[in-house]
Amino acid sequence: MLIRIERFCCLFIACLALSAVASAWMPSEANGQVRRGKAVPAHRLPESLRTLEIKDFYVPGDLKAVGRIQRMSGTVVVVHEPSKKAYFGAAGDLIHEKDTIITLPDSRCRISFSGDDVVAMAPDTRFSVELYREQEMEGKRSFFSMLKGKAMFYALRLFRYRDTRFRVKTPTAIVGVRGTKFGIHVYWVEERRADGAGIRIADRRDNADLYLAQAGSEEGGIKSYTDCFSEDGILDVNGRIVHPGEMFKGDTGLVVPTPPEYIRAFEAETEVAPEGEGVSGGEGEGKKEGEAEAGKGGQQEGEGEGKDESSEGGVAAMDSGGATTPEDFSEFAGKQAETTQQEVATETEAEQDISNGKIIREVGGIALLLANAAGQLWTGTDKGPLYHSSEPNYFRSSGGADSFTAYEDRHENNSAYKLVADETDASGSRIHVNTFDWGTGGNLALTSPHDFDYHLGGRYYDAEGNEYLEWGWWEDSSATDKGLLGEGSGLQYFAAGAKIWHIEGKQTHPDYIDYLQGQGASYKYTGEVKGVFGDSSASFSPPTVVTGTFSCDVNFQSRAVSNFELDASGGTAPVVNVNLSDGSGTIESDGTFDLENFSGTIGPGSGHSVSPTQTGGGGTFFGKKAEGIGGMWHAHDGSDYWAVGEFHGKR
Repeated sequence: MLIRIERFCCLFIACLALSAVASAWMPSEANGQVRRGKAVPAHRLPESLRTLEIKDFYVPGDLKAVGRIQRMSGTVVVVHEPSKKAYFGAAGDLIHEKDTIITLPDSRCRISFSGDDVVAMAPDTRFSVELYREQEMEGKRSFFSMLKGKAMFYALRLFRYRDTRFRVKTPTAIVGVRGTKFGIHVYWVEERRADGAGIRIADRRDNADLYLAQAGSEEGGIKSYTDCFSEDGILDVNGRIVHPGEMFKGDTGLVVPTPPEYIRAFEAETEVAPEGEGVSGGEGEGKKEGEAEAGKGGQQEGEGEGKDESSEGGVAAMDSGGATTPEDFSEFAGKQAETTQQEVATETEAEQDISNGKIIREVGGIALLLANAAGQLWTGTDKGPLYHSSEPNYFRSSGGADSFTAYEDRHENNSAYKLVADETDASGSRIHVNTFDWGTGGNLALTSPHDFDYHLGGRYYDAEGNEYLEWGWWEDSSATDKGLLGEGSGLQYFAAGAKIWHIEGKQTHPDYIDYLQGQGASYKYTGEVKGVFGDSSASFSPPTVVTGTFSCDVNFQSRAVSNFELDASGGTAPVVNVNLSDGSGTIESDGTFDLENFSGTIGPGSGHSVSPTQTGGGGTFFGKKAEGIGGMWHAHDGSDYWAVGEFHGKR
């Protein structure tokens, strides 16, 4: 019996030994400690990582797993920030909340999140997952941060989510995302001025706040800047709106068209080819998982990205891989993490309090008709007299004198058909038209612009007594050539009736619009319209001011504006009428809407039927709780009759 027991014990011990040997060599998620051969010598690591003990195997995180490394190339380091545990990453590794992912030079990483969002990282990029939550009934919340580098984002908005919010924080910007495809570049620059006086923060008052905001991340003579561009959807960068085809440039604070070659180079640099394939230099664009394979953007590795070596004020962009790049980002990272946690807390608190309403910014718009000295409207080949703001003009949050931009109706966002009216003081009591063109290819504005003085039409206030919407018009008070805007080639261009119509107010935050959608809210809005009618025929009627009323139904749940009806009239013998009905539109992700599909009549007496394709408008909501609505409208019969103006109302 004793011999049998001894034999059994020996056999049991031998089995344990064999099991231990096998487990040491066989990959297992349970132990996760199989060496991968991904480690690199310490001297190849950024200084901020050299103090960490970086494992050459996957290290589980303590917080919730929210994604996975889909593909990668080169060397990627993952740091669990709460514990400072780190490891060299590999495809298939889980990514957790509070993880920081760092790509080394010549390395790339593509992360797929549980909510179907995808982030593709370029070399020398530091990216962190601050918050990632998804609940089908409540929505999806994504809060990321970037300290340096480039990343391409595919933020998929799924219909199964009632609400989706996506934020990316950098040292100098909060990027609010209401779209699906965009890129962010965070880079560091060095002060360099021959006179040793340092960088002039801003040389234009209307960009001062943006420049100062960009200068806020200065440390040891270097500063951080953020560029970002949109390919699909809307970005809100520190209050500046970036539409598809546009980019925000951090060094100037301006929103400009995105060069196609910039997008191709960016996508090529962030592309992570499937294992066994290299990064191609052909044409194409990056895709989300489930779409066509990642794009084949333009520039080859090693080439520049088309960015100037220097920018305004003597700022020179630093090469992120060069000797002048600060390698030790630990202090910056610490500050970034601290402020980002505050932002996450603020974001969470704001989400909880969204039922109290929210304002995003001050916006406004203008409208006018273009006429000759006698009052006959100007028309030409593929152009007419309608000038109006095609979308809300976004003003500086700091106040001060602002500018209003309008385009000829058929040439939206075309600088050859652009009119800019600049306020002469912070009160907006007067404007000058300093930029004006009607397709001539030059600035026709007067060298000494006429004074257009403001006439307040009225204001709306909320239940707490806060003003949220204002309307009125600017009118030329000159004794001669009243309403003259510009001249050229012996021709003169006037604002019909010497008036420029105006609306301005505090725009409802798109998050509150989303809240109303989730609540299934639906309201009827009613109010007033003001504008001007004109005639371009040989036997024209003089410009006539028209006033009246409008109403519309807004279903926030379906994000639809419908049954928009407008009735306005003016003048005598005969009376001019503008009667529009059946207008409709869709509320976009930024809270704005276009109006189309109108029917109705325009003109003296019974008038002419309007042209549905040349009659429309657009607007947005005003007040913390979308108490008000307002925007611009225009009408045309397809021949000689034209009208334009503003509408304002409340529920």
